[in-house]
Amino acid sequence: MEKLTGAVVHPAQIADSTHLSDDDALKISARAVLEDFEAVTNGMKRPDSDDESTVDNQSDPMSSWRILINAIAAFYQNDITAMKILVRSFPCNSPAAVLRNVFEILAGKPTNPDAADRFANSLLVRRKELSDGLDLLEEAALYSEQLRNEISRYLPALAQESIEGSKRLYYWAMEHLAEDEPLTELDELSVSVPGAGEASRICALASIRYDPDRALLAWMRSLHSVITERSITSSEATARLMIAGELMESAKRNELLTGEIISSVAASLKSSYTMMETLLPALPPVPTDPEDLYNWLIQAGKADLPVNKLVKQRKRKVKTRELFLFDEVSS
Repeated sequence: MEKLTGAVVHPAQIADSTHLSDDDALKISARAVLEDFEAVTNGMKRPDSDDESTVDNQSDPMSSWRILINAIAAFYQNDITAMKILVRSFPCNSPAAVLRNVFEILAGKPTNPDAADRFANSLLVRRKELSDGLDLLEEAALYSEQLRNEISRYLPALAQESIEGSKRLYYWAMEHLAEDEPLTELDELSVSVPGAGEASRICALASIRYDPDRALLAWMRSLHSVITERSITSSEATARLMIAGELMESAKRNELLTGEIISSVAASLKSSYTMMETLLPALPPVPTDPEDLYNWLIQAGKADLPVNKLVKQRKRKVKTRELFLFDEVSS
């Protein structure tokens, strides 16, 4: 149990396990943790935790996650003292322990706002082509084709230093482009941002405010890629299916949902269905009538664990030198 405590980096690893039966105490305990987290973070009534079929608290690999959820609940209740006590009780070998510093900041510990700047400045001194590239990008942002050319040259060099930085800069560029004209499949620079699925996802996020129909198509390409690569969990798959349904609804609301787009979504789902079914055995068959796709996506999004709705963030103007702090990409 001690080894399992340190090895489990997310409760869904046990909740979704195919090696445990549905009535296994470990699986029940993991599901209870996920439900409790969902309740706390959404302001709902927390479920009772008196289920006798769960593992004893002393040996439960989920015990650190329960402490973590209680610490989050204490923070929401503005009980900082209780939160600190709970955080100090995180077992040293548990994944929750790496979040201690986050809670210290929430408790009022002063942060060092210059740390990211020091990293960025050091990087720009070491790599002159990156420093020159930033200045070019500031100018290129005014012209779509120039921005496309510069970003495709600049991103590979940045990715060698910081994958996260390259993703953030890529998102920044795609938002600039999407504001003026629809993004196309050619804008999904999988060579510069590792993984075709991630490139398509970023383009989808950048398109939501301006072209929900294009965002839907990019989102489906991303889903197909990660399903094909088998780099997605069942919970992530259901969340992505639910978001696809919301994007379809948005496109319809804006009168942008054409028959061609519906057919494209249906074709993408059918080509991925066999692989998705291995992740989600309860997944219903893709409907033969394309008009039923929206209801199917919403229903499919409930085939596993409950998921949060996509949070659309308000756009803010960001200078390129601040991009190491840009947080929209990881939403």
